[in-house]
Amino acid sequence: MKAIVLYSGGRDSSLVAHLLDHFGYEVKLITANAGIVKNSWKTAAKAGKILGFKHEVLKISREIIKRAAEIAEEDGFPLHAVNYAHKQVLEVIAQKYRKKFPTIADGTRRDDRTPKLTYQEMQSLEDRYGIAYFAPLLGFGHKTINHLSKQIFNYKEIYAGSQPTAEYETEIRAVLRKMEKGLDKKIFPKKHFHSVITGWRKEYKPRCA
Repeated sequence: MKAIVLYSGGRDSSLVAHLLDHFGYEVKLITANAGIVKNSWKTAAKAGKILGFKHEVLKISREIIKRAAEIAEEDGFPLHAVNYAHKQVLEVIAQKYRKKFPTIADGTRRDDRTPKLTYQEMQSLEDRYGIAYFAPLLGFGHKTINHLSKQIFNYKEIYAGSQPTAEYETEIRAVLRKMEKGLDKKIFPKKHFHSVITGWRKEYKPRCA
């Protein structure tokens, strides 16, 4: 079986890729990028290479990110904006890769407020494209993710907005700044971090490495 993992280079999506690989899937990492922030996808590409997985950058329409930024501006917070971007990316990936990769996975966790699909949205995605949507971390809480990640990966945490990462947030922030100087700081939480994988723990022996 072949599977695509929506990949940001962080510990959640890396953990999902590792789980799928462990269960015998042929895993391909996909990072969606609109080209708004130059080379923001590189953190994901580097992490994927370090972990030993195939990686591809999927160029998405800038309109997806622009609309997400508009939603964030209208709401005054990023929750629905990030969710919108994620759902649009899932649609693009399902439509483009469904024949070769019948399983599409992401790192959505139980404690995440966004991005997150409803049960009805998951069913709809699967029915319309004939794929299997896989979000194994939906049963995992924050403490469990922290424990597993520390056992398996080496990673660093980057203050959100301080430097480009492959998260949707990076490009949404860039559009918000074009709308109004400092607007992204008003909308996104001040104390917020993104993880970036830097390698496997030396004590850990993965299948793919």
